[in-house]
Amino acid sequence: MAPPQDRPTRILVADDNRDTCRYIVQHLRMETDLPTHVDTAYDRDAALAYLSDAEVPYDIVIADLWMPDAAGTRDTSSGLKILEAGRGADPAAEVMIITGNSSADTALRASLTGAREYIVKPIDYGRLMELVREITRERAAVAPPGGVDESPAAPIVGASLAMIDVMKTLGRVAPTDATVLIQGESGCGKELVAKAIHANSQRASGPFVVVNCSAIPENLIEAELFGIGRRVATEVDAREGKFMEADGGTIFLDEIGDMALSVQPKILRAIEEGEVQRVGATGLQCDVRVIAATNHDLEHAAHRQEFRRDLYYRLAAVSIRVPPLRERRDDIPLLADHFLRSHARALGKAVFGFDRDVLPRLMAARWDGNVRELKNAVETAVVRCPGSLARLEDLPRELYDPAGRGATESDATGLGATGLLDLTALPLADATAEFERRLIAHVLREAGGNVTQAATRLGIGRTALHRKIRNLGVRREPDDESP
Repeated sequence: MAPPQDRPTRILVADDNRDTCRYIVQHLRMETDLPTHVDTAYDRDAALAYLSDAEVPYDIVIADLWMPDAAGTRDTSSGLKILEAGRGADPAAEVMIITGNSSADTALRASLTGAREYIVKPIDYGRLMELVREITRERAAVAPPGGVDESPAAPIVGASLAMIDVMKTLGRVAPTDATVLIQGESGCGKELVAKAIHANSQRASGPFVVVNCSAIPENLIEAELFGIGRRVATEVDAREGKFMEADGGTIFLDEIGDMALSVQPKILRAIEEGEVQRVGATGLQCDVRVIAATNHDLEHAAHRQEFRRDLYYRLAAVSIRVPPLRERRDDIPLLADHFLRSHARALGKAVFGFDRDVLPRLMAARWDGNVRELKNAVETAVVRCPGSLARLEDLPRELYDPAGRGATESDATGLGATGLLDLTALPLADATAEFERRLIAHVLREAGGNVTQAATRLGIGRTALHRKIRNLGVRREPDDESP
C-alpha cells in the first residue's frame, strides 16, 4: 500500500532506550522537506499494539532487536516479532532492525523475514535519514511486492560487522534462484555459506550436491559432472552425473577456478539453458541452481584467459566475499566456544571452557588456515585436555610454544612491541633497514606471497618491492609466488 502523496510517511519507532527514540524523532523533524508522522513505543507489547490498532498501516517500522515486554522481561527476538507484525499489517511495510547486540544469525533471520536494513549501534543517523527518504520515494512511485517467507536460520557463527554484511547479502539472495559466486581464502567457510543459501532457498527440500573441482582429474571431470550414455566404452555403465543428481536442488562447484577450460562451456550451457550434455549421449533438461566457490582471483584469471570470461561474468552476477579470520578477529571467541562445545559433545568429554590465557593466544594467532585451522586447534585442545578447562599446553604446539612458527602474528614477524625491543640496540640506519625487512616479510605473508598485492599494500611499485626483497635479504615462504 503506497502512501498517498497528500499524507505524511507514517513511521513507528520502537526502542526501550528513550534517548534513541528521541534522537530519531529529532532527526526526522529536521528533515523539513520530508513530512512524517512518528509514533514511539518503549516496549514490545506497546509496539505490537500500535501495529494491530492502527487504522492506517505504518509505512516504516524502526525497531530495536532486544526489547522488554510490558512486564519488563527482556525478549531477544522482540524486534523480529515486531518485524513480522509490521509486515502482517501491511506486506509492503518496510522494517529496519536496530541492535547493539549484533550476530550473523539474527542478521540472516532479519534479511529472510524481509527487513530492509539491519543497523548496528551506534546509529549513523545520516544514513538512517537517507534510508527513510529512499523508502518514501519508492513507495510513492510504486508499491513493492510482499515479503519473503521466513526460513530456518543457518548455523553460521559470528557477530563481526564483516560477517553481518555477508549474512545480509545471503539473506537477500537466498530466496532467489540467482547463480552465486562465493570468494574467499581456503578454510574460511565458503561451503557453509553455500549450504546456508540452499537451506534458505525455495529449493531447500531438494538435493544439495557438492563437487570439488580440484579433486577430480581433468579427463574424468566431464563424465563426473554430466554423466555417461550407454555403451560409450567397454565395461562402462551409463550413469547420471552430478548435475542430474542435483536436479530440483542446488549444485555447489567448489574450487571452480581449478576447472579445466574444456569443460567450462558445458557449465555455461547448463546455467543458461538448463541442459546437460552427457558423454556419448543426447542432452537432458536439468533444473539446478549453481553456486560456485573459489580461492582464486577469477577476474584476473579471466583476463589472462585462464578462465572463460563469459562463465566468470555469469557466475559473478551475485558475488559474496567471505572474509578471512584475521579480518574478523572479534568472532574468534564465539567460534572457539562453538567448536569446543561441539567437539566435547562429539568426543564425550566434560570440557566446558578455556583457561584464562588461552583465548588471548587464540586472538593473537595468525590463522593462515582460517576457521578450519581454528576448528582443528580447538579439537586438539579438547582431545588433550585432562580436566574441565582447556589449557594453553593442550593447544597444538605451534600455538602454545612462543618459539614456534605460529606463536602469534606479531612474534612471528618481529613487529610486536616485544619484537621491536631488539632494534633499540642498533644504529638508526641498521634499525630502519631491519624494521623495513620485517615489515615487508609480514605484508608478503599477509598477501599469501603475492608481490603485486604486497606492493599495493605498502604503497610502492612491484619492481621496487622486488629490489627491496633482494637488497634486504627478505626471507620468503617456500610456497611464495612472484607474480
